[in-house]
Amino acid sequence: MEDKKSSQNRDNESAKALLWFSGIVIFFGIAVMSPVPKPMLFLFAAFLSIIALILGNKVTKIVSLIVFSLSLLFATVSYPEYKRMMDSFLDVSALKEIRD
Repeated sequence: MEDKKSSQNRDNESAKALLWFSGIVIFFGIAVMSPVPKPMLFLFAAFLSIIALILGNKVTKIVSLIVFSLSLLFATVSYPEYKRMMDSFLDVSALKEIRD
């Protein structure tokens, strides 16, 4: 049987791993040149940081809030470019259907 202390330690280690993974996902979101996957990557990073927020201790929760805020900020900033790209894609596909 595990005691409560080791269970909390394991949860905190899981939260730290999720934060590292969230940071890697944010890095990939910044590094990707195409605007299409950027908002999705940043929202996925926000989701991971929310899970870390639930599992972590006090310091991990503070870092999780910072990562969550950054990922939402990046998702908000990248969304207009994503929308512009998808609107132009839909316009082209609609024109293609008309021509066929």
